[in-house]
Amino acid sequence: MRGLGTYSWILVVHIAAISLWVGGMLANDLALLAVPSGGPPTANRLMRRWNRSVTVPAMVVTWIAGATMAILGGWYVMGWLWLKIAVVLLLSALEGAQTANLRRLAEGRRPPAYLQFSSLVIVAAIPVIATLAVAKPF
Repeated sequence: MRGLGTYSWILVVHIAAISLWVGGMLANDLALLAVPSGGPPTANRLMRRWNRSVTVPAMVVTWIAGATMAILGGWYVMGWLWLKIAVVLLLSALEGAQTANLRRLAEGRRPPAYLQFSSLVIVAAIPVIATLAVAKPF
């Protein structure tokens, strides 16, 4: 039986990192919506630690592995990749907003109202990204 090639291992790392990143973002969202401002400091501290030590590094690994695959595949001239990058940039910006608002929540301030829709954005973005990556439609 032949082993996995370099591209396949990078793909495995990419998918694992995506899973951790998206799971962490959904957990962030839950924490931001469910935990009252100034409320259980231990829960907020643990969520911020998880975000800093797992979710954010998973986002960085996702970007690095994705960029590596795009280079290996020669995909930088393809339109689907640029649309995928735009959607991933949106998720990255949302992660940044979540991180900032977890800090604000610890300071006793409520997150802005627009974050109540962040789970919808995350859940809608994933099938769009997956479709673009697998089908490579244009």
